[in-house]
Amino acid sequence: PSHIEDVKCAVRHLRANTALYNLDPDRILAYGASAGGHLAALLGLTGTTREFDTGEYMDYSSAVKAVIAQSAPTNLPAWHCEYPESFAIYLTDVFDSTAKCGEQDPKLIIASPVAYVDSADVPFLIMAGTADNIVPHQQSEILYRALMDVGVPSQLLLIENGKHSLVVKGESSWRPIVHETVDAFITEQLGLGNP
Repeated sequence: PSHIEDVKCAVRHLRANTALYNLDPDRILAYGASAGGHLAALLGLTGTTREFDTGEYMDYSSAVKAVIAQSAPTNLPAWHCEYPESFAIYLTDVFDSTAKCGEQDPKLIIASPVAYVDSADVPFLIMAGTADNIVPHQQSEILYRALMDVGVPSQLLLIENGKHSLVVKGESSWRPIVHETVDAFITEQLGLGNP
């Protein structure tokens, strides 16, 4: 799990150096897309525990205030079955797994953000395109439903015909929707007032 351990260490580094970077340690939000969305989700869902906290700056928290996860894998065993061709490149190289669809590989479960959902989690904005042929939008829906089931404030924004990057071919109407939603979420979650 070195990828999430590094991300959590980076947040602790920021908190340890707030004066150097002129940061408010209580206003850290994670935003990631695709593999970055996977890591942002893991970060947000493990912030109240010491899970994956290793390395330097252990006197500081790796928790964030909120998360924006775009086109993110959230349930790796389900993704493996839904899109085996796009998942195959990650299976052995990233997750060191040889699991077949339907097999419950502990490595994939441990790396799945949805496995860490509980009622103490931070608010989430989850975004996906319905025409994503890399990470199916159902991955976003799985995380959204799990968060809602335990009462975590969450929003799900699905961009009709949006690709993995949310781009809708030949259209630009999706851009203001995404930008306004992201701006409103960040402003509300970090208590920034008017953007």
